Amino acid sequence: MTAQPAERSYAKLLAPRGDGELLLHPGGRQFLRDTWDNLQRLRGADAKIGGVPVHQVRRWMRRWIGHREDDRPIIATGHQTELYHPGVWVKNAAIAAAAERIGASAFHFAVDMDAPKHLVYRWPGGGQPLSDDPAQTRASWSGLVKPPSREHVMRIAEESRAAAETWSIAPCSSVFFDRLSRSGDAVSVSEAITSAHGAADAALGLKYQTIIASTLTRSTAYLLFVHDICARADEYARVYNAALARFRRIHGIASPGRPMPDLSLDDEFCEVPFWLDDLADGQRKRASVVKIDGMWCLNVAGEIFRFDPSAKDAWQQAESFAAWLAQMKLRLAPRALTLTSFLRLAVVDQFVHGIGGAIYDQVTDSLLQDWYGMEPPAFSVATVTLFYPAAAGRERTCVECVARDLRRARHAALGERKMQLVGQIAASPRRSPERAMLFSQMHRELDSAIAQDSRVAEQEERYAKAREDAAIDKMLFDRELPYTVQSEKRLADTIARVREAFQ
Repeated sequence: MTAQPAERSYAKLLAPRGDGELLLHPGGRQFLRDTWDNLQRLRGADAKIGGVPVHQVRRWMRRWIGHREDDRPIIATGHQTELYHPGVWVKNAAIAAAAERIGASAFHFAVDMDAPKHLVYRWPGGGQPLSDDPAQTRASWSGLVKPPSREHVMRIAEESRAAAETWSIAPCSSVFFDRLSRSGDAVSVSEAITSAHGAADAALGLKYQTIIASTLTRSTAYLLFVHDICARADEYARVYNAALARFRRIHGIASPGRPMPDLSLDDEFCEVPFWLDDLADGQRKRASVVKIDGMWCLNVAGEIFRFDPSAKDAWQQAESFAAWLAQMKLRLAPRALTLTSFLRLAVVDQFVHGIGGAIYDQVTDSLLQDWYGMEPPAFSVATVTLFYPAAAGRERTCVECVARDLRRARHAALGERKMQLVGQIAASPRRSPERAMLFSQMHRELDSAIAQDSRVAEQEERYAKAREDAAIDKMLFDRELPYTVQSEKRLADTIARVREAFQ
């Protein structure tokens, strides 16, 4: 397997520690160069997906999402439909700024097919579940959770506003809550959150289009991609597992389950990198195919679909597969690596990851390289650290520093008398009654001196105050509060800095 170029290594990237610090990797110029280079190479790519050249699949898929200009790049990002923090939000700022700079299209793919998580709207000192649907804690995927009622949204908005008043901070959440409260037409909490985030970002001047990721799974091009993997499931599983093994070796990972488990494989059974979702009852399981008469097949309750690798019309095979899934009320939802593989290969020209996604997508690079026999398109990374506005200019409290001063004051309360007693204790025989008596005497005198020493009392007050301040720090320096608790000015300043990076 060919090693990845050094400039494609993302293993050493770290989330910025300082408030307001921005990470864009590679820098703006290289980001834009990579975008144009990816467009040119992928537009002429002759690698095959189920026998169909990649450039043909891309042309079909890009038109399917409404993009009809072959020479205009698509810059995209994506994330789970959850209440994400500024480090995730800044990816939207990056795709909007880069697209604006070079006249590209910006797309955000809202992933509604993962298990529900991060659906509590939090602020310093409080928080509320975003949806009042009990399924929020048990649904197999977030698209099954109902949108919140208007009354529930207004209650969260009022509580968060009241909390903000105690910090004298005006969060930019009003547009978010206003749109969320009018989400009656939304099918799920995923759609409601996506719409509300879009409205909040539009109010900040960010321009991008949003696509709910589950809609992609109904496209013929996606099912062509799925059919190609399932028809040669054993071959794909070996490539997939080899890519994971290489990643683990490079990063010194011993656990076979990290960053994700291998695909199970034997002569008659093969796991494939999808979820098999039963849309009728909301249940899901890991998808697998079985071999029947020498051909890999999907067998669900005795109903069988055969993946024919030698079919002459791959598009027709994909359409037949779509009809079978619709009849069975099933969906093959991509897992993380599979979704970004499809997007980077068949849809976009530049994909913006966060740090975690960038590290794991090095496995995707290996998959694209070894399965399709092509150099993987470059991707990029963007993140930012924005603490709660009240933390700006505030130094974190060092509780241990104050605790150390308190210990010193306590031990100094007896002065030279303590050292005299320590000397007598050291001179006494070990385990002797005399030694035990001296030890008890020292502690009685020390306790009495501590109780009367004003310096100790002062340090105890400092320590109690430091612990209170540390509890506040824990809230204020929480990097993962929803981005809408930030003030409009701080987000606008961040957007301006992102735009500057692309000038």
